[in-house]
Amino acid sequence: MAQADGAATLPAEPRTEVVEEKKKGALSFADVVGLLKVRDFRLLMITNALTVAGFQLRSMGQAWLALEETGSAAWVGLINAAPAIGMIPLALYAGVIVDRVDRRRILVAAKFVAAIMAFLTAFLITSGQIEMWHLVPIGIVVGAAFAFNNPAGMTYTTDVVGRERVMPAVAVNQSISNVVQIGGPALGGVMLASVGINWIFFLLGGVYTATLVANMSFRTKPEIAPSDGRSVLQDFKDGWSYSWRTPHVRWLLIISTTALFVGIFPVQFPLLARNELGIAEDSQAAAYGALLATSGVGALVGSILIVVFGSKVRKPTLLLYAIGFVVAGMLVLAAASNLAVALVGAFLVGGAGTAFITSMSTLLQTSVEPEFRGRVTSVFMLIVQLFPLGWLIGGLSAEAIGPQWTLVAGALATLALCSVAYWRAAELRRVD
Repeated sequence: MAQADGAATLPAEPRTEVVEEKKKGALSFADVVGLLKVRDFRLLMITNALTVAGFQLRSMGQAWLALEETGSAAWVGLINAAPAIGMIPLALYAGVIVDRVDRRRILVAAKFVAAIMAFLTAFLITSGQIEMWHLVPIGIVVGAAFAFNNPAGMTYTTDVVGRERVMPAVAVNQSISNVVQIGGPALGGVMLASVGINWIFFLLGGVYTATLVANMSFRTKPEIAPSDGRSVLQDFKDGWSYSWRTPHVRWLLIISTTALFVGIFPVQFPLLARNELGIAEDSQAAAYGALLATSGVGALVGSILIVVFGSKVRKPTLLLYAIGFVVAGMLVLAAASNLAVALVGAFLVGGAGTAFITSMSTLLQTSVEPEFRGRVTSVFMLIVQLFPLGWLIGGLSAEAIGPQWTLVAGALATLALCSVAYWRAAELRRVD
């Protein structure tokens, strides 16, 4: 892989089929139980679940704070899009580092930064010094930390469980995370109505501190790709080139860009709860929490279905179904005139979103060359950061045309792009 001048070369013909693995057949319930016996996998599930809870609490608290202080959907979108501003410039570089450095140290460092930012936000709110613009640089710093955390966590899952068990591992992991995703927003709604927003961020700082401690106790030694004298810049270029020149990976990444359109829906939740569903003022915060929690219920159900049936359905087919149900959920939300209908839409989006991420991340983790895993994952995470940018677009669009038509536009754009991409992606349809 290394030339005399230290530059790496790529395979002349990038592989379009899945990397050969041990033929095991469908995974049974016993296989899933076996995953739970792996100590580091259990710890990884706990830390990922707490991180998901932290994301929910942070997004919920900031969105409600911005809406109360400014009444502006654009501010709601900007504040929750800020992490993407910090993440996008670093995402590809982070993938190179993830391939070269002990991933456990990356996870610990990222959680430390996130905890400090959460406690800083709590202090600013408690002291009465918080201003909306403060949340933008704080979000950028958090995004920079998670530019390294996300590919490190995804890749470390493969280190812990092995490539042949990635799909059930991702699905089980998300099932546990989604249990927290149900309770997190419900707890956040109660806290908004009772103790105040500042305590949400104190709790968030505690959550990230707990994940930091758990990350420090990991034992599995990660597989680190040898640099063979290559520069970080060369690894960066090789990772991007491999992703683009490998047909099925390229199509997966193109489909991933729909995150920009799907990302418009979270910002609509507080707007629907506050202005569009006819909910009494003293129940609006609780309704917002209920929408987020119901999305979590859908995600949990989706994860369970993947654990039970995921190995029996071809992953590209699962990806196609997931896209269809995401679009359906967004359209139901757009048509909702009351909370009950909106909850149905939230459930569909949550369940289908889990299936989308699980199938996408599994395809990427199992169908690329091992030495490119971290770099391809970081390219994927870079594109996924279009999702929080969708918050910004969704906020601006909601102010211009309203949340309902914003949801319709996002759903139709998602459907159009994915339909064209899947129709053209013969290499992707052949991946097993």
